[in-house]
Amino acid sequence: MFNPGLKIGQIVKNADIVEIFKCGNMGGTRRSRTTNTLVIVSDYTKGLYHDKWIGGVLH
Repeated sequence: MFNPGLKIGQIVKNADIVEIFKCGNMGGTRRSRTTNTLVIVSDYTKGLYHDKWIGGVLH
């Protein structure tokens, strides 16, 4: 099982995400076949979407 070694609240840069997850560097959803992961980028500060966590699930 893939373990990225990240901690809750840890601040990472876009380049870090690309390196850690071996995924693309653009877009809100980034699939990596290498690590078998899906990275979802959500920025609540831009107000484009109304992201919220409900019961441990991002809506």
